[in-house]
Amino acid sequence: MFFKAVTDKSGKKSYSLVEKAYKDFTDNSLGYWMMTTGSQRAELPYLKIKNGLPDFHCNKDCKNNLPKGMLAVLFFGLGVLLLIVDLILEKDRRKNNFLLLNGLLLLISFIVFLPLAFDISPRFFLIITPLPFVLWGLIFRRLGMLVKNKNFAWFMAIVLVGFNLFFVINYFGQLKDAKRKAIKIGTDKIMRQKTRITLEQETAIVDYMEKFHKQNGYPIFFHGQSEFHRAFSYLLKERGILRDGLSKKDTGAFCRQGNYFLIARTQSDLNKLNNYLKRFIVVEKVPFGTLTVLRLRIRPSFVNCVVPNPKLFRTYKGEGGAIAKRYKWKEL
Repeated sequence: MFFKAVTDKSGKKSYSLVEKAYKDFTDNSLGYWMMTTGSQRAELPYLKIKNGLPDFHCNKDCKNNLPKGMLAVLFFGLGVLLLIVDLILEKDRRKNNFLLLNGLLLLISFIVFLPLAFDISPRFFLIITPLPFVLWGLIFRRLGMLVKNKNFAWFMAIVLVGFNLFFVINYFGQLKDAKRKAIKIGTDKIMRQKTRITLEQETAIVDYMEKFHKQNGYPIFFHGQSEFHRAFSYLLKERGILRDGLSKKDTGAFCRQGNYFLIARTQSDLNKLNNYLKRFIVVEKVPFGTLTVLRLRIRPSFVNCVVPNPKLFRTYKGEGGAIAKRYKWKEL
């Protein structure tokens, strides 16, 4: 059963064992690097097996951050090598047991992650939190012996703390700027966000939409990109405002008595949202920092009802938004 889970993936795409093993290795390398340095910019090539031969792909972002990715591989590989060497050479029983436990944790986690290789999320690495620091410790210990400085490991630990503080401060700086301007955040492997969004922004946008609801009493129909659509649905629900998502199908209800909005990342290409916009006239475009709200008026030719039926409205949980894949025990 486990072998089948490793070689066959539940879902539309399937990957070979070699592809999964490579992805598992690269994700572990990048994950360990991210946990210890705080950097999320390291990248490694993507492997696809074609006709039995390896085919590596590395896009522009990958090429720009490949040196950091190679450092991550070097750290992970060297750390694992030193773990094995020290496990063999260490004579102190207590230290040997410590190394053995970490070695088992490393091996078990690698095997467990193998069937999930193409769906690994950074939070998965929480179960092996000590390991990256143990590997760094082994590396720093050896380097300290080479430079003959007992404080070398402490110095490098301070450097790593400094790196993490830098990225944490940068993150909060982005949150501070999110309500004022369309910031670029680069790669975000932890939150998987394409931009920064704060509750303050969301509240201001809901206030804006609610203003029109109070004026005419009509329900709110809106579409937001997947990472924040359900957040707005929830906030509107908490205020007791009737709302539903916009339909991108011609068979959807487009009623005259409705307030229509589209919420998008400010840096988004609105042409990609044409499935929604083609039925509307943009009345107003209001920026809220990293988010922009378009107030819409339905084109007369697309009106197919006058009063919407609230009984057909979806709950905020069913209105869209990215939903993480769930696995059965037999798939792990």
